Amino acid sequence: MRRRRALLLAACASACASIALPPAHAATDDDSADRVPRQVVDPVPLKPLPGRLGYAFNKPDILLRQRLFGLAHGVSLLAAGCLDLSEHTVAVQHAYADWHARHAQALEAIVGDLATHYFGAQAGAAQWPDLVQALGLKQDIRLALGGFELSVACATLVAAIAKPRYDLTTLLREEPATALATIDGLPPPATASEKTAAPATAVAPQTTPAPTTESAGPTAPTPSPSSPPYAPSYAPFSHR
Repeated sequence: MRRRRALLLAACASACASIALPPAHAATDDDSADRVPRQVVDPVPLKPLPGRLGYAFNKPDILLRQRLFGLAHGVSLLAAGCLDLSEHTVAVQHAYADWHARHAQALEAIVGDLATHYFGAQAGAAQWPDLVQALGLKQDIRLALGGFELSVACATLVAAIAKPRYDLTTLLREEPATALATIDGLPPPATASEKTAAPATAVAPQTTPAPTTESAGPTAPTPSPSSPPYAPSYAPFSHR
């Protein structure tokens, strides 16, 4: 079981997540004897450019890619976690492999754009974990799920990633506002022509409503860039 889980994590880290990997080198009789074992060294995490840490709320194109990356990270994290539950192993493996194959090109574009955004000239050296760290995403699926049970999340994963919210390829081609609305389960914003064509409605005179138990309560604070509302939204457990 641990081997299958490691293989899936490796697949995400290399096949769908790596940036600028060198081309595969086929071994030949000429160089096999001269090959020298290389020492494996853990890469030093890259540091984002000044002012680039977290979410780019003022750049819709980048914000969309950040949200899509978060979704992809959540899907891979949950898929790996589901391999510990034998009743979901086969279904999750097949669904994840199909989902990744359909969105591999979109993922490559998303990762490349975010690497450039965060690391500039060092983008070619960036790896998936560098982007996870730059976005502040959780790396433990149980922490990411919060109060949800892993078994419940795994039971819904196959159906969830078939929904428009996880269609990375389509969302990446859409206008950022429309795609972000889909991710958040909201109706698409009105276009300029729709706003122009909308008939004017009479505005009723405003009156001060009588206080109620609802209106007397505190209002929810407005999210700010210092406390982004998007950080936990990559979690793959979703009924949207």
